[in-house]
Amino acid sequence: ASLLAVHSGAKAYFVEFTEALATEMKQFEMWLPEEQARWLGDSTPSTSILSSGRPTNRRKAPNIMIHAINLHSVASSSNLSAPSFFIPSARVMAKAALSVVGCGEVFVTAYWRHALMGAVLAILPRSMVVSLMGKEIARLRKLDADSKKKGS
Repeated sequence: ASLLAVHSGAKAYFVEFTEALATEMKQFEMWLPEEQARWLGDSTPSTSILSSGRPTNRRKAPNIMIHAINLHSVASSSNLSAPSFFIPSARVMAKAALSVVGCGEVFVTAYWRHALMGAVLAILPRSMVVSLMGKEIARLRKLDADSKKKGS
């Protein structure tokens, strides 16, 4: 299990980077050659003029959505926690993540139980949240150490 400082810093960087990338992507209008647009199911041509002055049939590309999906613990091969009420399996988390694609939000909590956990943590005193996170990190480190002992 990673240290809280490294984990928190990486998560904060990821959120800010994603929001900046989403802002930048909104500034671009992308166009596709006619063949690629047909693959995407768009059959309505738009005429654009190249710098040479010749018209070309091109189609506007679909909007690109950028998402940062907030999650807490997920049971996986790198997180040895067993699935529980607040810890989904990797398959359940993947389905939740796919369900929010295209929702229009950049930063989204896909798994409703993680949203519930986040709401509860947001109203608790900071000292209590820090204490709970410290205990969770200690629990994950113990799980990791026990796993390594069994593997050797």
